[in-house]
Amino acid sequence: MRSGSGAERKTDAVALMDRIRRGSMEAFRELLNEWQHPLYTFFRRLGIQPADADDCLQELFVRIYTYRDRFEGNNFRAFVFHLARNVSVDHFRHRARVRRAQPLDCDPAYVPSSQRWEDSCDCHWALDQLPERLRVVLVINVLEGFNYQETARILGVPVGTVKSRVHYALQRFKSVLRVQYERT
Repeated sequence: MRSGSGAERKTDAVALMDRIRRGSMEAFRELLNEWQHPLYTFFRRLGIQPADADDCLQELFVRIYTYRDRFEGNNFRAFVFHLARNVSVDHFRHRARVRRAQPLDCDPAYVPSSQRWEDSCDCHWALDQLPERLRVVLVINVLEGFNYQETARILGVPVGTVKSRVHYALQRFKSVLRVQYERT
């Protein structure tokens, strides 16, 4: 589920990062405007509540700016999702120390048929039921559309681990949804 055109966006982001490295705050604002929605969506798909997703987004853009000199190459999308994944891990670690996770603010028994499956409350609820290591691999690989090799690079695990986690995550996800639908 990629937003924007892949090659065009990649080239634009690489050019923006080059300008950011040279000190252009206007380029940083352009990057923020283009990437804030897809990255906010990424955090929400991981089960992060709206206010916390906003905080994660702010932290992510601080890290993008902080690590601007470390970005090399032409795959900004993999770079930014790697950083986003790290921000989400930090968020979940902090949340585990502070409080138990709250359910998403929607009723899992109601799914408007006009919604796409990844936007439905049931799917958000089902994703929230998965352990973090399964949820993140499902969001990155299936919902964000990264291939196995890119997902492995983002997560810092072998490709075989990604394949098995995706398989297991899909089984668990379907099982959670099946149980929910049987209850309604």
